Amino acid sequence: MNKYYQILGKVLSSGKMQSNKKGNIRYLLNEQLTLLPADLLDIFEGHTIARKKLKNELQLFMRGERNVEKYREVGINWWDYCGSILVNSYPTYFEKLPPLIERIKKEKRNSKNYILFLGSTGTESNQAPCLSLVQFQIEQGELVMTAYQRSSDANLGLPADIYHLYLISRQIELPLKSITLNLSAPLPFVGQKRMFAKEFMKVLEQYPDGTLFVDLFGGSGLLSHIAKSLKPHSTVIYNDFDNYRFRMKHIPQTNQLLADIREMVGNSVPRHKIIKGELRERIFSRIEQEENTTGYVDFITLSSSILFSMKYKLSVQDMRKEALYNNIRKTGYPECTDYLEGLEIVSCDYKEVFNRYKDIPGVVFLVDPPYLSTDVGTYNMYWNMADYLDVLNVLKGHSYVYFTSNKSSILELCEWIGRNRDLGNPFENCTKVEFNAHMNYSSSYTDMMLYKKEAA
Repeated sequence: MNKYYQILGKVLSSGKMQSNKKGNIRYLLNEQLTLLPADLLDIFEGHTIARKKLKNELQLFMRGERNVEKYREVGINWWDYCGSILVNSYPTYFEKLPPLIERIKKEKRNSKNYILFLGSTGTESNQAPCLSLVQFQIEQGELVMTAYQRSSDANLGLPADIYHLYLISRQIELPLKSITLNLSAPLPFVGQKRMFAKEFMKVLEQYPDGTLFVDLFGGSGLLSHIAKSLKPHSTVIYNDFDNYRFRMKHIPQTNQLLADIREMVGNSVPRHKIIKGELRERIFSRIEQEENTTGYVDFITLSSSILFSMKYKLSVQDMRKEALYNNIRKTGYPECTDYLEGLEIVSCDYKEVFNRYKDIPGVVFLVDPPYLSTDVGTYNMYWNMADYLDVLNVLKGHSYVYFTSNKSSILELCEWIGRNRDLGNPFENCTKVEFNAHMNYSSSYTDMMLYKKEAA
């Protein structure tokens, strides 16, 4: 079975359900598809693809043709819903491709990243491309293409995207080594900004290549990775405080552990159902064996396969308190050895990183702190109000890209402070009394009373 059909099978067997304006959708996140020339041949020969139409379509795109009638003339009718004009769509971006191809053919530089960005031009759009960015690299005289997608219609759009990428590769006078489609960070991570990737790319377009970007809360490295891919001449500082690179280093080991658990479960437990009894204990025994033998288990990645959605535990002891589910990934994680390539990696408190670079002219800080009052157990910390507000010092007087949530109410708080600048701290020198209350055996909270008597 070719790799495209494998992806389709994976969507059907492991996909989650979602309802939106288009109806019911079965989907997968965090997928990657790496295709060698033999894989491409296998797909093109084993799946019906409108090759002539797609070739004509790409040619029209590269000419910047926006007249929908021109597409109808070559038998292409899937753009009819856009009306008479393709506004700010594929032609807007693909017309940049011919000069880029000529540049690649002329330079053929092994050390250079050539980037085609398919982002916003700031004009009205009636169709946003599924592809967000295409990266061209030359490795020992062979062409390596890496494409990033904001979304993909696996049934219809994905084969067309693959064929377009293949046609583009044929225009470059180099043998094709591989085409890889990345949809997000390689491994699960709490709070990764995969949903913001396309909009983040639009922001990066405002800065020249060569800008210094400092990712203070690096997390999965996705923001740093995108910044370096889009701005290859820029210095990008990735603060890997959570040791994501260490998790990536152990992907082969993690894949083997998941493969063993997958074999244990087999067909004995339906997908997304609870794993009980003796099988549950065997899984825990295998995890403990892994930890005792190798000294390391990627519990975050493991949690995404055997715990309820969005639950992450960092030890077997904590996992034993939870129900196990058969959400086991059907295939191993890609190793993505070039994911962090070109980044300058540090691992320390964000304040230290900030102080190191704050005085450099033109620096742009990428600021994605843990959300306010969130139990960020995977970070081994609790992010409280004072921590959250301290981050705001980073923003003053600097260019930044800042991420937050309506759960934090930080914008409303800052707006209120702006309207009441003379208030100061009304609780200064007051007395605080605390009372610990329990709702049940596992949930508690603290009530507080604060008082202060002003002089008469």
